[in-house]
Amino acid sequence: MKTRMYENLQVSGAYRKMASQMFGEIHDLAKEKYDILYKLIGGWSESRTGWGAAECQMGNILKLAKGSLEGRKILDLGCGSINSTGGEYSGPGRRGFEPWLCRAMHELGIDHLGIDVGGNPGEEFNFHQADLIQPGSLDFIGDHSIDIANASMFFSSPNLAGMPGNRRIWDNLLPQLERVVKQEGFFLYSQL
Repeated sequence: MKTRMYENLQVSGAYRKMASQMFGEIHDLAKEKYDILYKLIGGWSESRTGWGAAECQMGNILKLAKGSLEGRKILDLGCGSINSTGGEYSGPGRRGFEPWLCRAMHELGIDHLGIDVGGNPGEEFNFHQADLIQPGSLDFIGDHSIDIANASMFFSSPNLAGMPGNRRIWDNLLPQLERVVKQEGFFLYSQL
């Protein structure tokens, strides 16, 4: 694969601080904006885990982008959803699987696209519903149009953890990423 792949980056204090400042700027706005949603599906306190994870992901993205996201397009694979399609994890901490990074990127004005098998009705961020396990699931994305593809916990998500043939997911998705990510772009993933 020509696209540079990174797993579980060690983010320096500078990029971590930058992400924290960015998220701090939108924290109150996001809490107020999504307050009705929070009340409907579990409350703000449970969502802080997802918010914190999104902040860490942003630190990783900023590191790869050398601190500037201006003019860059971020793809969030398995971005999370608020709608259950029947197989999603519904246990404790499920709020962490909501689309927190895409929500934050939307509020920050960062060019992004979130993709997930579950639906996100009522969300304002740029979203496409697709099953990333299926061949051709990224066909709607133009060649070499993505600067950074992010897949945080996608390959180890509760939906996929018990699925046989997990290697098939890699084999299907990596060639598609090679096509959509710019040659100087990155594929960032974590399995934690």
